[in-house]
Amino acid sequence: MRFWVARGTTTTIKEQLISQLLLSIFSGRFEPGDRLPSVRQLARRLGLHANTISTVYQELTVRGWVEQRPGSGVYVRSRPPSHSLDAIVERFLAEAEAAGHPPTAVLDALTRAVHLSPAPPRAVIDPDPALAEVIAAELSAQWGEPVHFASSAEPPPGYQLWASAGRLPELGQSVLPVRLVSLEEMLASARRPPENTLLAVVSISPTILDWSARILSALGVSPDLVLLRNPRHANGIDGLSLCGSIGADAVAAGLLPAATPHHVFRVVAVQKPS
Repeated sequence: MRFWVARGTTTTIKEQLISQLLLSIFSGRFEPGDRLPSVRQLARRLGLHANTISTVYQELTVRGWVEQRPGSGVYVRSRPPSHSLDAIVERFLAEAEAAGHPPTAVLDALTRAVHLSPAPPRAVIDPDPALAEVIAAELSAQWGEPVHFASSAEPPPGYQLWASAGRLPELGQSVLPVRLVSLEEMLASARRPPENTLLAVVSISPTILDWSARILSALGVSPDLVLLRNPRHANGIDGLSLCGSIGADAVAAGLLPAATPHHVFRVVAVQKPS
């Protein structure tokens, strides 16, 4: 796993590393139970003081994403039981078998339930409703069906709820996880512009804009060369004509003038609906 840090930026090295480690966990690059690089190993690799790495791991521990095992290392914490369809079916069949129900009876019961209860509509929720809107737009395109969105403060009743995997601890176990694109996947799909080129990140989501600023800072891009724009705000597209590279989220791309050259970046990894 590769990490990037840049010195002399407005984003501290601690924030750069925390953002990259969290994104690695949210995207599944680090799975529950995986051991993170040791403090000494990561400090040596990045040319940092060991205390800096220790502080990063302590912060992730406080947030509940990792656990420090004395004498062993730092590990990604196990998350609540998976709510993917395969995991649910596996637990259901094991429970039915333990209760003495033969497979034919289980199949009959499932058939009756499926015909009586249509699949509920799906919705993405998040404390940042604009981020939920972007995720929902990407999932709609992936799955070929409407996916709604809402604030997590007011989740719509009767919907199958989805959210970024990073939100699950605060939203509860009834929400299904959406895996985000890893940093490596983002970089693999993006062409690096020439040096000193003005870049723009266009998004309707404050969360995406904030994370973009941190990631670009970690990659050594000067904040003076980055425009962060929300096309729904007044003057939200000012300065884009001066940029050599413009990246827009799936919703923001549709709000840009047709003549504005840009590429659409994904925040959601490819996955199947449950």
